Amino acid sequence: MKTQTYLAKFGIQVLSILSMGLLGGLMAFLLAQVTGRLGIFLAPGFHFQIVERFFCPPGITSLSANHTQIIATSLSAAANTAVATCVSPDGLVMPGLEREATNAVINLYFALFFVPFFIPGSYLMWRLLNRLYHMLMEESDE
Repeated sequence: MKTQTYLAKFGIQVLSILSMGLLGGLMAFLLAQVTGRLGIFLAPGFHFQIVERFFCPPGITSLSANHTQIIATSLSAAANTAVATCVSPDGLVMPGLEREATNAVINLYFALFFVPFFIPGSYLMWRLLNRLYHMLMEESDE
């Protein structure tokens, strides 16, 4: 009986960590997508400079982020684009790094959001599942 209790409690702990890993990861992913893309839309130079060391090749120290607004003529749709280019000290320009820069910003926000969701969420989920386990055990003893 004691071994079954320990195994059940261990299962509760594993289940709480896995469930909060999934839920915390999903919440962090959604928030990172929204916050990262909105941040790039509002201040691309600031965000690209934070993550330039992750997508510019080694030895290239300067990042140029131009923020241009393109207004499409069809259906009056407007698109806001940020152009990221890495510039080497000798003047070599590497254009077309918008996708890498955007992914780096979103990954940064994911890391920032995941930890606050995962650690307290795992503890709260563990407490909830532990309480449910004790309630079920008390009902089965009666």
